[in-house]
Amino acid sequence: MLETAFSVIGALGILVVGLLTRAVIAIAILAAFATPIVVSVYGWVALSSWWQRQSGRDRVGHLRWRQGVYYTPGHLWLRPEGLTRLRVGVDDVAQRVLPDIATVQLAERGTVVKKGDAIGQIRCEDDAVVVLRAPVDGVIGAVNTRVAVLPSLLHRDPYGHGWLVEMKPADRAYERFPVNNEARTWLAREDTRLTRFFEQELGIAAADGGELVLPPHKLLTASQWAAVRAGFLDLA
Repeated sequence: MLETAFSVIGALGILVVGLLTRAVIAIAILAAFATPIVVSVYGWVALSSWWQRQSGRDRVGHLRWRQGVYYTPGHLWLRPEGLTRLRVGVDDVAQRVLPDIATVQLAERGTVVKKGDAIGQIRCEDDAVVVLRAPVDGVIGAVNTRVAVLPSLLHRDPYGHGWLVEMKPADRAYERFPVNNEARTWLAREDTRLTRFFEQELGIAAADGGELVLPPHKLLTASQWAAVRAGFLDLA
Protein backbone atom coordinates (compact mmCIF):
# COMPACT_ATOMS: atom_id res chain seq x y z
CA MET A 1 0.00 0.00 0.00
CA LEU A 2 2.78 2.41 0.95
CA GLU A 3 4.64 1.67 -2.25
CA THR A 4 1.48 2.35 -4.24
CA ALA A 5 0.89 5.61 -2.38
CA PHE A 6 4.48 6.72 -2.94
CA SER A 7 4.17 5.83 -6.62
CA VAL A 8 1.00 7.92 -6.94
CA ILE A 9 2.59 10.86 -5.09
CA GLY A 10 5.68 10.60 -7.26
CA ALA A 11 3.61 10.53 -10.42
CA LEU A 12 1.62 13.56 -9.25
CA GLY A 13 4.86 15.36 -8.40
CA ILE A 14 6.26 14.67 -11.85
CA LEU A 15 2.97 15.88 -13.41
CA VAL A 16 2.98 19.10 -11.36
CA VAL A 17 6.64 19.78 -12.14
CA GLY A 18 5.95 19.15 -15.82
CA LEU A 19 2.97 21.52 -15.83
CA LEU A 20 4.95 24.21 -13.98
CA THR A 21 7.84 23.81 -16.40
CA ARG A 22 5.51 24.19 -19.37
CA ALA A 23 3.87 27.22 -17.78
CA VAL A 24 7.26 28.86 -17.21
CA ILE A 25 8.28 28.12 -20.81
CA ALA A 26 4.96 29.52 -22.08
CA ILE A 27 5.37 32.67 -20.00
CA ALA A 28 8.93 33.07 -21.23
CA ILE A 29 7.83 32.71 -24.86
CA LEU A 30 4.96 35.16 -24.32
CA ALA A 31 7.33 37.63 -22.65
CA ALA A 32 9.77 37.26 -25.53
CA PHE A 33 7.02 38.25 -27.99
CA ALA A 34 5.34 40.85 -25.76
CA THR A 35 8.42 42.72 -24.56
CA PRO A 36 9.34 44.23 -27.95
CA ILE A 37 5.70 45.29 -28.43
CA VAL A 38 5.52 46.93 -24.99
CA VAL A 39 8.88 48.61 -25.51
CA SER A 40 7.78 49.83 -28.93
CA VAL A 41 4.51 51.23 -27.57
CA TYR A 42 6.19 53.04 -24.70
CA GLY A 43 8.91 54.22 -27.05
CA TRP A 44 6.33 55.57 -29.48
CA VAL A 45 4.47 57.36 -26.68
CA ALA A 46 7.70 58.87 -25.39
CA LEU A 47 8.77 59.90 -28.90
CA SER A 48 5.35 61.39 -29.59
CA SER A 49 5.45 63.37 -26.34
CA TRP A 50 8.96 64.56 -27.13
CA TRP A 51 7.93 65.63 -30.64
CA GLN A 52 4.88 67.45 -29.28
CA ARG A 53 7.08 69.39 -26.86
CA GLN A 54 9.69 70.12 -29.53
CA SER A 55 7.01 71.52 -31.84
CA GLY A 56 5.70 73.74 -29.05
CA ARG A 57 2.68 71.56 -28.30
CA ASP A 58 1.76 70.57 -24.77
CA ARG A 59 -1.18 69.82 -22.50
CA VAL A 60 -2.96 71.87 -19.86
CA GLY A 61 -5.60 69.91 -17.96
CA HIS A 62 -7.48 67.90 -20.60
CA LEU A 63 -6.54 70.25 -23.41
CA ARG A 64 -3.81 70.37 -26.03
CA TRP A 65 -2.34 73.78 -26.69
CA ARG A 66 0.61 75.26 -28.53
CA GLN A 67 3.20 77.93 -27.92
CA GLY A 68 3.19 80.86 -30.34
CA VAL A 69 -0.54 80.52 -31.05
CA TYR A 70 -3.15 83.15 -30.21
CA TYR A 71 -6.48 81.98 -28.75
CA THR A 72 -9.81 83.76 -29.29
CA PRO A 73 -12.90 83.92 -27.02
CA GLY A 74 -14.76 81.78 -29.58
CA HIS A 75 -12.09 79.07 -29.21
CA LEU A 76 -10.30 79.47 -32.48
CA TRP A 77 -6.51 79.57 -32.62
CA LEU A 78 -4.51 81.95 -34.79
CA ARG A 79 -0.94 81.31 -35.86
CA PRO A 80 1.03 83.94 -37.82
CA GLU A 81 2.42 82.54 -41.08
CA GLY A 82 5.01 85.00 -42.28
CA LEU A 83 4.22 88.71 -42.06
CA THR A 84 0.83 88.88 -43.78
CA ARG A 85 -1.08 85.67 -43.03
CA LEU A 86 -2.88 84.09 -40.10
CA ARG A 87 -3.69 80.38 -40.07
CA VAL A 88 -6.93 79.64 -38.22
CA GLY A 89 -8.19 76.46 -36.53
CA VAL A 90 -10.33 75.26 -33.61
CA ASP A 91 -8.91 74.66 -30.13
CA ASP A 92 -9.51 71.78 -27.73
CA VAL A 93 -12.33 73.48 -25.83
CA ALA A 94 -14.30 73.54 -29.08
CA GLN A 95 -13.39 69.91 -29.68
CA ARG A 96 -14.77 68.86 -26.27
CA VAL A 97 -18.08 70.34 -27.36
CA LEU A 98 -17.88 68.99 -30.94
CA PRO A 99 -16.54 65.43 -30.65
CA ASP A 100 -18.44 63.90 -33.62
CA ILE A 101 -17.90 66.20 -36.60
CA ALA A 102 -19.84 65.21 -39.70
CA THR A 103 -19.11 68.04 -42.14
CA VAL A 104 -17.02 71.20 -42.36
CA GLN A 105 -17.96 74.05 -44.70
CA LEU A 106 -15.61 76.99 -45.19
CA ALA A 107 -15.86 80.41 -46.83
CA GLU A 108 -14.42 80.78 -50.31
CA ARG A 109 -10.96 82.13 -50.96
CA GLY A 110 -11.07 85.88 -51.52
CA THR A 111 -14.04 86.45 -49.20
CA VAL A 112 -13.77 89.78 -47.39
CA VAL A 113 -14.89 89.49 -43.75
CA LYS A 114 -15.36 91.73 -40.76
CA LYS A 115 -14.81 90.56 -37.22
CA GLY A 116 -17.80 88.37 -36.29
CA ASP A 117 -18.71 87.43 -39.87
CA ALA A 118 -19.11 83.73 -40.69
CA ILE A 119 -16.03 82.07 -42.16
CA GLY A 120 -17.53 78.59 -42.10
CA GLN A 121 -19.56 76.12 -40.10
CA ILE A 122 -19.18 72.73 -38.45
CA ARG A 123 -22.04 70.21 -38.29
CA CYS A 124 -22.05 67.33 -35.83
CA GLU A 125 -23.42 63.83 -36.45
CA ASP A 126 -26.68 64.76 -34.70
CA ASP A 127 -27.08 67.91 -36.83
CA ALA A 128 -25.92 70.35 -34.14
CA VAL A 129 -24.33 73.26 -36.01
CA VAL A 130 -21.69 75.79 -34.95
CA VAL A 131 -20.88 78.86 -37.01
CA LEU A 132 -17.20 79.78 -37.17
CA ARG A 133 -16.78 83.56 -36.88
CA ALA A 134 -13.91 85.71 -38.09
CA PRO A 135 -11.79 86.80 -35.12
CA VAL A 136 -10.46 89.85 -37.01
CA ASP A 137 -11.15 91.90 -40.14
CA GLY A 138 -9.47 90.61 -43.26
CA VAL A 139 -9.61 88.49 -46.40
CA ILE A 140 -9.73 84.70 -46.71
CA GLY A 141 -6.47 83.92 -48.48
CA ALA A 142 -6.57 80.10 -48.46
CA VAL A 143 -8.94 77.29 -47.51
CA ASN A 144 -7.97 73.84 -46.22
CA THR A 145 -10.04 71.60 -48.47
CA ARG A 146 -8.69 68.48 -46.73
CA VAL A 147 -10.84 69.04 -43.64
CA ALA A 148 -13.95 69.08 -45.83
CA VAL A 149 -13.00 65.61 -47.06
CA LEU A 150 -11.64 64.36 -43.70
CA PRO A 151 -13.35 66.27 -40.84
CA SER A 152 -11.57 63.96 -38.38
CA LEU A 153 -8.40 65.98 -39.02
CA LEU A 154 -9.82 68.59 -36.66
CA HIS A 155 -9.33 66.07 -33.85
CA ARG A 156 -6.33 64.11 -35.05
CA ASP A 157 -4.11 67.06 -35.93
CA PRO A 158 -5.83 70.31 -34.91
CA TYR A 159 -2.65 72.41 -34.91
CA GLY A 160 -1.25 70.85 -38.07
CA HIS A 161 -3.19 69.41 -41.00
CA GLY A 162 -6.51 70.22 -39.29
CA TRP A 163 -6.32 73.99 -39.82
CA LEU A 164 -9.35 75.68 -41.42
CA VAL A 165 -8.48 78.85 -43.33
CA GLU A 166 -5.72 81.37 -43.78
CA MET A 167 -6.59 85.04 -43.43
CA LYS A 168 -4.84 88.20 -44.55
CA PRO A 169 -5.63 90.35 -41.50
CA ALA A 170 -6.45 94.02 -42.00
CA ASP A 171 -4.19 94.94 -39.05
CA ARG A 172 -2.41 93.42 -36.05
CA ALA A 173 -5.44 93.50 -33.76
CA TYR A 174 -5.04 89.72 -33.24
CA GLU A 175 -2.08 90.44 -30.96
CA ARG A 176 -4.52 91.40 -28.19
CA PHE A 177 -5.53 87.74 -27.83
CA PRO A 178 -3.73 85.58 -25.22
CA VAL A 179 -0.60 83.74 -26.37
CA ASN A 180 2.05 81.50 -24.76
CA ASN A 181 1.85 81.41 -20.92
CA GLU A 182 -1.09 83.80 -20.88
CA ALA A 183 -2.93 81.48 -23.27
CA ARG A 184 -2.06 78.44 -21.14
CA THR A 185 -3.57 80.08 -18.05
CA TRP A 186 -6.64 81.20 -19.97
CA LEU A 187 -7.23 77.74 -21.47
CA ALA A 188 -6.98 76.13 -18.03
CA ARG A 189 -9.73 78.47 -16.79
CA GLU A 190 -11.87 77.77 -19.85
CA ASP A 191 -11.46 74.01 -19.38
CA THR A 192 -12.70 74.35 -15.80
CA ARG A 193 -15.53 76.68 -16.82
CA LEU A 194 -16.77 74.27 -19.49
CA THR A 195 -16.67 71.29 -17.12
CA ARG A 196 -18.61 73.21 -14.48
CA PHE A 197 -21.15 74.29 -17.08
CA PHE A 198 -21.90 70.67 -18.02
CA GLU A 199 -22.02 69.56 -14.40
CA GLN A 200 -24.49 72.32 -13.54
CA GLU A 201 -26.59 72.08 -16.70
CA LEU A 202 -26.70 68.27 -16.87
CA GLY A 203 -26.73 67.65 -13.14
CA ILE A 204 -23.99 65.03 -13.39
CA ALA A 205 -20.44 64.87 -12.11
CA ALA A 206 -17.82 64.53 -14.80
CA ALA A 207 -15.51 61.54 -14.59
CA ASP A 208 -11.71 61.40 -14.40
CA GLY A 209 -11.22 64.80 -12.84
CA GLY A 210 -13.46 66.63 -15.27
CA GLU A 211 -13.30 64.60 -18.50
CA LEU A 212 -16.82 63.94 -19.76
CA VAL A 213 -17.47 60.33 -20.75
CA LEU A 214 -20.16 61.02 -23.38
CA PRO A 215 -20.12 63.70 -26.10
CA PRO A 216 -21.66 66.71 -24.31
CA HIS A 217 -23.85 67.99 -27.14
CA LYS A 218 -25.69 64.65 -27.28
CA LEU A 219 -26.81 65.15 -23.69
CA LEU A 220 -28.05 68.72 -24.04
CA THR A 221 -31.52 70.04 -24.76
CA ALA A 222 -31.95 72.62 -27.52
CA SER A 223 -31.86 75.49 -25.01
CA GLN A 224 -28.80 74.09 -23.24
CA TRP A 225 -26.99 73.63 -26.55
CA ALA A 226 -27.82 77.25 -27.44
CA ALA A 227 -26.31 78.31 -24.10
CA VAL A 228 -23.08 76.41 -24.87
CA ARG A 229 -22.79 78.08 -28.27
CA ALA A 230 -23.49 81.51 -26.80
CA GLY A 231 -21.04 81.08 -23.92
CA PHE A 232 -18.16 79.33 -25.68
CA LEU A 233 -18.38 79.22 -29.46
CA ASP A 234 -20.44 82.04 -30.98
CA LEU A 235 -17.88 84.63 -29.96
CA ALA A 236 -15.48 86.52 -32.19
